[in-house]
Amino acid sequence: MSLDKQIKAAKLCHENHTVNVEDFKKRVFRKLEEQKELKTRQSWPILQKSVTTFIAYGRKETFKKTGVLITATAASLVLVIGVGVTSPSFAQTLKQMPLIQSVFNIVGGDGLKKAQEKGLVTDIQKIATDKNITVTITEAFYDGSQVSVGYILESPDKLPDRVYQEKTIKINGTLPEKWGAGGAIHRIDDHHTVGVINFSTSESLPDKFKFDLAITKIGDIKGDWSFSFPVVKNDTSNKQIVPMLTKTYQDMTVILEKVTFSVNSTEVVGQLIQPSGSLSTIFEVIDDKGNKIELLSSSAEENKIDREKEIIRWKAIYQPLQEPPKSLTIRPITRDQIDLPSDIVKGLEITIPIQKNS
Repeated sequence: MSLDKQIKAAKLCHENHTVNVEDFKKRVFRKLEEQKELKTRQSWPILQKSVTTFIAYGRKETFKKTGVLITATAASLVLVIGVGVTSPSFAQTLKQMPLIQSVFNIVGGDGLKKAQEKGLVTDIQKIATDKNITVTITEAFYDGSQVSVGYILESPDKLPDRVYQEKTIKINGTLPEKWGAGGAIHRIDDHHTVGVINFSTSESLPDKFKFDLAITKIGDIKGDWSFSFPVVKNDTSNKQIVPMLTKTYQDMTVILEKVTFSVNSTEVVGQLIQPSGSLSTIFEVIDDKGNKIELLSSSAEENKIDREKEIIRWKAIYQPLQEPPKSLTIRPITRDQIDLPSDIVKGLEITIPIQKNS
């Protein structure tokens, strides 16, 4: 029996409450392996191999009390099952399949996939429905630097072509002074979309807290999809170093305070003293082999020293590293979205050695 017919039969059985989910899963994954071995380019109507990237990066943001951070995340190449079924009950059956149930395995980066493998991810399964759209928060992971949330969008109607969400968050009932969100999204078909949102704040968060997420708009559809669930820091393998190094060149001073390595991110915290009015300085991080570590998010908080000088407390979150390198080099590369001269970049770069037992 073809895979198309198997799924149709499974749908019919499910509607009669007789579907064997485990047997259905085995047949689907067996077909996936056969398809992989054949290495055919044939386009199957219910299999799609695609990459969808959602990037919110490179925009200059003015940080206000509810300001957003500059963020960027790219989805990985994945093989998923896209089924044109709008029955909410059958969609629930499909979500019992590992590739669908764990959104982190579909659109999460290597860090989230590793967290999933280690059993560090918290199962949430909170559901809200409005305007004929159902949002399910499937899972969450907090590594001490950012909160990652997996979600599924479902609708019997066609979902908007762009499903970017307008949203707000609260930590223990309080709106963070500065926070931001970025992530990745994958559209399975016209009725199903999965995604990951990475939230970060300029201030440090406690090891556990109540996380409130209110989505007020999906694409061009306004509504109310609200969730509340506990978040706990699950990554006990974090490694942190506190170099407290200072470098001054011309009218700028960089103070490197803290570097934290986790399974899902590399966080760098420091201060920058510079002429007043120059807010958006972006820092680059390079490992001992010359590899640039991808920037995920960056935030800054300004405090005036006098009319001519200001001190910026900044926090930047980068891609996780497979293992801590022998050293890291941190240096400013742009200010107000303009590349800094090479002598300033070199004059302000700080290289820190990293011990294996740090």
